Amino acid sequence: MKKSTCAAVFVHGFMGFGEQDGIYKYVPYWGWLGKNTDAMTHLREKGYEVYAPSVGPVNSAWDRAVDTYYQIVGGTVDYGKVHSEKYGHKRFGRTYPGLIPDLGQPGAHEKIDLIGHSFGAPTVRVLAELLTNGCQEEIEGTPAEELSELYKGGHHCIRSVTTLAGVNNGTTLTSFLRERGVLAINDLYLGVNTMFGNSIFADKLIDFHMDQWGVNDDPAAREKTKIRSPFARWKNIQRFDENVRDSVGFEMQIEGMYDMNQSIHCAPDIYYFAHPSGNSHSTSCDIEVMNRDASILAKVVGLITGSYHNTTLQRYGYSRPAWDSQDGFVNTECAKAPYNEPQADYAEGVELEPGKWYNMPVERLSHVSYMGMDMKKGPFFEYYDNLMEFLEKLPG
Repeated sequence: MKKSTCAAVFVHGFMGFGEQDGIYKYVPYWGWLGKNTDAMTHLREKGYEVYAPSVGPVNSAWDRAVDTYYQIVGGTVDYGKVHSEKYGHKRFGRTYPGLIPDLGQPGAHEKIDLIGHSFGAPTVRVLAELLTNGCQEEIEGTPAEELSELYKGGHHCIRSVTTLAGVNNGTTLTSFLRERGVLAINDLYLGVNTMFGNSIFADKLIDFHMDQWGVNDDPAAREKTKIRSPFARWKNIQRFDENVRDSVGFEMQIEGMYDMNQSIHCAPDIYYFAHPSGNSHSTSCDIEVMNRDASILAKVVGLITGSYHNTTLQRYGYSRPAWDSQDGFVNTECAKAPYNEPQADYAEGVELEPGKWYNMPVERLSHVSYMGMDMKKGPFFEYYDNLMEFLEKLPG
């Protein structure tokens, strides 16, 4: 059994869940194949130190990144004085013991690898940006004695950032749905969350981490267990909906991710890898549809992703036919490196340089293949074995 040189933190995507969620015990996000198919368990058995924290499935990339940080190092979540006032939610959140409390200190946890799937990609990118460069708005708008270490920057504790089918340049699926379409989906789930958020069902399902918006309560502060009306927190849900700029609904759009990318930049000491996926083909009806071996979920959603074309999005980087190929949820082109960042196509034997993105060869997978939905156990585990072996070879 090998011992990993760097711990790796895996961050799930939109509407996903992590190891702290009750549902993970029955249907692990990183292994939907069935019993004994959790990639995290498999990697630990191989000797790797890996973590898969639970972050807000519908929260913005900023809130998810901040939550991820405090789950890693421990402490009370501070979403930032300026950020929380700007978007109208609570500044402080839950208190965590810390998965890697010695992050950044000399030793085994001096640096870690960040891996994000789907919307987990912008989440880990924002986290790496804050750790490296901090946030000038928070520095200027927060009393020095109150400023979180996260927003100060100057923390060189990330070895690599890897995105798997990441929403790095937006996706036609969300641009078609627009903010209101995504928020309608959110409202449905948040209504259910309101109904069961203070009951034992929440412990056995998904924690939405919407305490800062007042949609659900911190489980640690739960006074009694009860089922509520799904409309009991409706005003708070609507307040969340109104802040479209602090929302996954805006950020996953092509135009939204273009806007976000202007404030996220490569750090000179971090390696960046984008793993794009594509498993589709064009039809005579001018629609890009998923191939036969893709999961039914990817095929159904892919009908929207592969049929929406909007030339007004060209100023944000969208173009045909480059954006036609897709994985069901995300366009292949979208999952490559952010357009505004230095990048190169990866080739076997190339001397890797930190501070730039490497576009890995397009993987013939659907979006949910990274979760094991349409893969067999052997190839699924092999994929993550290869990924970790690749990262292990990076200079520490």
